[in-house]
Amino acid sequence: MINYLKYRFKNLLNNNKKRLGELYIAHSKTNYNKIKNIRDAEIKIFSQFGEDGIINFLLHKLNIKNNISFVEIGTGDYEEANTRFLSETMISRGLLIDKIQELKFIEKRDFFWKNEIYYCQKSITSKNINNILKQYGFINNFWKALANNPEQLKTTWEQVKRVMKPGKLDSVTKELIYIAVSVANSCEYCIHSHTASARSKGLTEEQYNELLEVIGLAHHTNGLVSTMQVEVDEVFKV
Repeated sequence: MINYLKYRFKNLLNNNKKRLGELYIAHSKTNYNKIKNIRDAEIKIFSQFGEDGIINFLLHKLNIKNNISFVEIGTGDYEEANTRFLSETMISRGLLIDKIQELKFIEKRDFFWKNEIYYCQKSITSKNINNILKQYGFINNFWKALANNPEQLKTTWEQVKRVMKPGKLDSVTKELIYIAVSVANSCEYCIHSHTASARSKGLTEEQYNELLEVIGLAHHTNGLVSTMQVEVDEVFKV
């Protein structure tokens, strides 16, 4: 009960911060033409310092209103982050990178599913940064192919966002199920893409190896049952 009340209070506080921030930003825009030093645009809403105001000032100057793409490295748990206000208030596509486990809790936030937000739980080095950005910074071949049929693209995208978001099953578990079904259907593309997605959400190599063992065992016993035509026990029937 205490944890639930803490969650509700925190959610209420964040919503109030967002609403007040929107009002403050809207008022500040009337003075943007008078700003000579970018530091005068600083406004702190969710950022640690005044980055919320600076980002909105730059977007205004560049006449960028929506469909924003961003990358933020070192986000922590995203409670105080430079792009948090942007994610909450604008249509955006973003990649959040930090090695801490708490980052996965953003899946419960509304903006995570309203926008195209990804997170990667890894430490950044000069050797892996380009590969990470490449992994998340392009439209993959599946969606490119679906783009030839806009209606099918829209329907599939909405279904993926709805089904794959965390519910009674967490997001990694859903990815593991997807991988297992993809193996059964011999969909090489799906196996690779959802394995990458699962790893980005925290799947370890040990967990992945156990998954392969379970898939292998299921394939083996499925074959035995089918070959021997074993009748289903009454107690197993639902």
